[in-house]
Order: sequence, then C-alpha cells, then structure tokens
Amino acid sequence: MVKKLALVTMLIIATFPLSVSSHRDDYLDETFVFLTLQRMEFEPEYWFDYGYLRNQNQRFFRNNIAAEYGITEHWMIDGRGTLQSGIGQNSFFSGGRIETRFRFGEENEMPVDMAASMEFSSVKEINEWHYALEPKLILSKDFSENTNFTLNLTEEISLHNHKGSFNAAAGFRQHITNIVRLGAEAKYDFEEKNGSLVPQIWFAFAHDITFITGFSKGFENNKTNFVRGAFEVGF
Repeated sequence: MVKKLALVTMLIIATFPLSVSSHRDDYLDETFVFLTLQRMEFEPEYWFDYGYLRNQNQRFFRNNIAAEYGITEHWMIDGRGTLQSGIGQNSFFSGGRIETRFRFGEENEMPVDMAASMEFSSVKEINEWHYALEPKLILSKDFSENTNFTLNLTEEISLHNHKGSFNAAAGFRQHITNIVRLGAEAKYDFEEKNGSLVPQIWFAFAHDITFITGFSKGFENNKTNFVRGAFEVGF
C-alpha cells in the first residue's frame, strides 16, 4: 500500500511544470548548502529511513519531521525531531536539533560563497542523552550553472565534557535535467573515526516540491547503513 501511494504521488507531481530552482536544498545526510530560504518562506519536510546496525545485527525505522523558515533574505532557522523503532518494537523519540544559518552575500559574488551555521543537537544513545553545539563553516562553489561543490567544516562540542570533535562533510551535485539532479556526499568525524558515503538523487518539481532518495554506507567505526527518502515542500 505504501509503495502504491508513493508511486501515485510521484506520478501526480511529475505532471507539474518543471522547476528551475538552483542548489538550494541541503544534501540527504545533512550537508548544508550556502543558499538560505527567502524571507518568510516556510518549508516543511518529512524523511523516512530504513536501516541496519551492523554491530547489533538490528534493523530499524526512523521517521523525521522537520521545518525551515526564512527570517531574512540571508538568515534562516530550522528544527527537526526523530522517532525511531526496531522491527516489532515501539517507537521512541531518539533525537532532535535546532539550527540557524546565515549566508554572507549572494551566490557567486565571491570566488567561494560562505555561510555560517550554529546547531544545538540532542541524540539518545543506549538510554542516555547526549547534547552538543555545532558551529559550522559552509563553503560553496558553482563550477557551472549545473555543477556545485559544497564543503562543511564543523566543530562538535559536547555539553557533557566540553570536548570538541572536528568533522568535515563534502557534497557534489550535478543537474542532469531541470528535474533530475545526481550527487553524493562524504562525511568523516576525525575524533570518533567514523564516516559515511551517500550517493543520492534529487527530483526537483514545480511549486518548490522536492523528493530526494539515496543510500548511506557507513565505514570505519560507523556501523550504520540506511536508505532514506525525503519530501520537501516550500511555501
């Protein structure tokens, strides 16, 4: 039933006029882009994850509800909450975040576009909550009208022991048509020594409707693999 509903939704959306929006949408595994929402623009989002914890031999589902709002033409906020469950288990609230982002100038005004972000995150791990602040520098470069490379440099600061952990994320996106975009992102935490590689595809439709799907493969100390599908709608 779920597969049939998703197929019908995609067929309906595909009949809309083409969208020509740029590199605005964040990457699937949260690599942030330079562009922000327009003033007073509101964008709700829903993500669904189906994954596997290799070290625990356990499969899981995650439902993520998020929303973004543009305060000014260069400043936005967003928040997200996550419900997680194992196969045959009850759902539980596994984490959330609040993030604010400011971009410096307009796209392609400088050789490299820059933005800054600050995030407060909470994650539940083995019945214990972990809280952190994450200041982030966002660097973005359009190599052509259809090609973008984005780099995120983040210092994750634990609010328990005040220790910092540096991590980096890089994303590459190529517009194939006005609707279809292909890309990938790679993330690595140098303190925890874990990373992920996420190939993904965007379907950008009219009326700021976007569907993104991809697969995250964890490596080194990251034992989590998951498939993600995400719907975003702008108002």
